[in-house]
Amino acid sequence: MLLTLFAGLGGVALVLFLTWIFFPERIEKWAILLHKLLAYFSEKHERRYIEKHIESGINSWRKRACKECDGVLPYEFKLKWANVDAVESELNEGRLIVKMKNHRNQSKNFAIAVREYVPNTLIPKAKRYVQPLIADGINHVVSKSILSDDTRALSYFADMSSEEFTSKPDLKKTIEELDTIHGQGKLTRILLSEYNALSKLHPSDPSEEIYRETADFEKLVFNFVMKKPEEDVDLNFNRANLQVAIVAVAKSSKLFTFGLQPYLSFIERMMKEGIPKFYITAASGMIPHAKELCERAVTDLGLRKVNEDEYEGIYRKKRTKLYCAFLKKPNANV
Repeated sequence: MLLTLFAGLGGVALVLFLTWIFFPERIEKWAILLHKLLAYFSEKHERRYIEKHIESGINSWRKRACKECDGVLPYEFKLKWANVDAVESELNEGRLIVKMKNHRNQSKNFAIAVREYVPNTLIPKAKRYVQPLIADGINHVVSKSILSDDTRALSYFADMSSEEFTSKPDLKKTIEELDTIHGQGKLTRILLSEYNALSKLHPSDPSEEIYRETADFEKLVFNFVMKKPEEDVDLNFNRANLQVAIVAVAKSSKLFTFGLQPYLSFIERMMKEGIPKFYITAASGMIPHAKELCERAVTDLGLRKVNEDEYEGIYRKKRTKLYCAFLKKPNANV
């Protein structure tokens, strides 16, 4: 009888251990649920539940974002309750540890934590080279995205940010543009991907030139996501610090008449002009052609595929399946 019991417990322990090794996020979710259950009986477990729920919400978003743009949020989030009037944070062993008072309101705690986490961890070595108003706007858009499933947290965040809009009148318009870019999934996959590459300039001081470059590139990406059918928009950007081209596979008439050759010729011409990085994009029915172009660019032109993603986003005011692939020259130091 005892042997059977011990064998059963050993089997459960083995299952839990293997789950922890291969599916750590499941163990984390089970722990959060356990703390939630115990929160009804213990203030300690209530604090622990709020803490773990906030950590999970931020770190889950971070994990997804890093798949879309490697290194966009390099530090994990860790929360520690402390009897402090102002929020404090410090970097320690790959984590941003945020120390804050427990407001006994999960949504308010969530908003405060995100407001401290994002500005201190988003493309940390590169952000100082991004035009300041755009950097502020990106912080705002990313924070809203993390909080998007908690409407009360979003309201708290808006209240906390109201003074910033008063002191920076152009911030609202910048955020509207960045919201549009993010809605089509291009904030992390293109804009932040390019901005993050500016970490190569660290620790030099930012210049007005780099501020102009980053502002102009934001306008290019915004014009791209806003362009109308059959409208031609200049999608190559070749400046001192940012050299990139966006290749939109969108014209069925061009594909029917000429196939992929015009796209390959464009990429080859841009490579000769010194552009080492390319983003191939498409929507719905054009995705198979974009994938084929991606493979041809690798085999025929020698580019290396860094990332490839199919996802859903807002395209011409409708939620649509979208595609984005990032390719670059093999030896490009970018």
